[in-house]
Amino acid sequence: MKYIIIGIGSIILLGVVVLCLPKVQPDKEIKDIKLFHYGTTDGMAMYDGVRYEINYEDDKFVAIIQKNGQSDEEAKKVEISKDKVKELENILNKYEVSKWDGFKKSDKNVLDGHSFSLYIRMFDDTSIDASGYMKWPKNYSEVRGSLESYFESL
Repeated sequence: MKYIIIGIGSIILLGVVVLCLPKVQPDKEIKDIKLFHYGTTDGMAMYDGVRYEINYEDDKFVAIIQKNGQSDEEAKKVEISKDKVKELENILNKYEVSKWDGFKKSDKNVLDGHSFSLYIRMFDDTSIDASGYMKWPKNYSEVRGSLESYFESL
């Protein structure tokens, strides 16, 4: 009887431990982007930062490029091909941006710093959402530079 009670207790304890373990999500491949948003702020001034977007609307992809210091009205809109969207997907996958999903960190001790926001939604309705204020996910500098080059080429 003693061994049965110990066995049942061990099974219950194992179940509790398994339930408390963090859930490991498999890496998402970024493909078939329907909506892409990346923005930064670099201070407290109006229009201080950049905004890069791609939206699928009316059966076509439209990119929006808003450079530092530009108002929303001055943002450039350009139609792009599916191949150009694939180029962006390749950049994001190269730097494993899917691992950023859920990144939400900030340094509350900095009053006038830099922030970023990233949101990607694919056609299958999976998404990646990340943001930071003076805290950055892995490969952030490389991704920021690659995004700037990519969107400037449009």
